[in-house]
Amino acid sequence: MKNYNTIIVAGTGQNVGKTTLVCNIISQKKTKNIYAIKISPHFHKLTKSDKIITQTNDYIIVEETNIDTGKDSAKMLKAGATKVFYIQSTDKFLPKVFTELKMHIPEKSNIIIESGGARNIFKPTLFLMIKHVDNNLIKLKSIELLTLADKIITFDGNKYDFNYNEINFK
Repeated sequence: MKNYNTIIVAGTGQNVGKTTLVCNIISQKKTKNIYAIKISPHFHKLTKSDKIITQTNDYIIVEETNIDTGKDSAKMLKAGATKVFYIQSTDKFLPKVFTELKMHIPEKSNIIIESGGARNIFKPTLFLMIKHVDNNLIKLKSIELLTLADKIITFDGNKYDFNYNEINFK
């Protein structure tokens, strides 16, 4: 996404600490106006309280407005993101999703995205890959992403082998 400061956080699988890292970066408060985006390739039932921005047969864009749902997107909002968008889309439709999101995020904004598929669409300012110290199983589509990562981070369930406090949007 040109004209944006972007960080993409992806992982080698589920429960490797992606959302925790994203929330930690957001909550540092070094930078105001951080927009967060959570992308899921799986379609889940939405609730009546979800603020749907766009819904097509191919993708759904929801603006998270409730910090108390326990969802990853709610955690990002609670951490201090200016706005959080939850996306349900396969990688095939992500270019359309990002075109749509540009209408909701001002240019030159700081954006943090939790998604592996986003890295196949554009090169961010910083691309972080996370793997769990106890799990050497890597999703097939994550193998190629590892070669694109600016930094591969290991998470043990409590801490990272990386000082995320050094990350600062400029």
